[in-house]
Amino acid sequence: MKKYKVGDIVYIKSLSWYQNSPKSFSGSVDVPHVFTAIMNAYCGRKAKIEEINTHNEYAVYLLDVDDNHFGWTEQMFDETKSRKEKLEKLSNNERI
Repeated sequence: MKKYKVGDIVYIKSLSWYQNSPKSFSGSVDVPHVFTAIMNAYCGRKAKIEEINTHNEYAVYLLDVDDNHFGWTEQMFDETKSRKEKLEKLSNNERI
């Protein structure tokens, strides 16, 4: 089941998350749909979901921040920041 939808704003987990996570010999973090060493350049960044694909049992999100280059999964997003952004967006929509 997908937590996010196209147009949602998410935050990629912090650089400290990447640095403190166990890595493979290539520097990748083993979460569904591998977080590669190159992806750490986007740590802490805000992004908009532009497309969602399904790979096995999980959703793979394509983001504007990297021109839809990498596949991102929910485990790569900062849940607290992303949820806060979503709640603020809902609150602002209700005021209109």
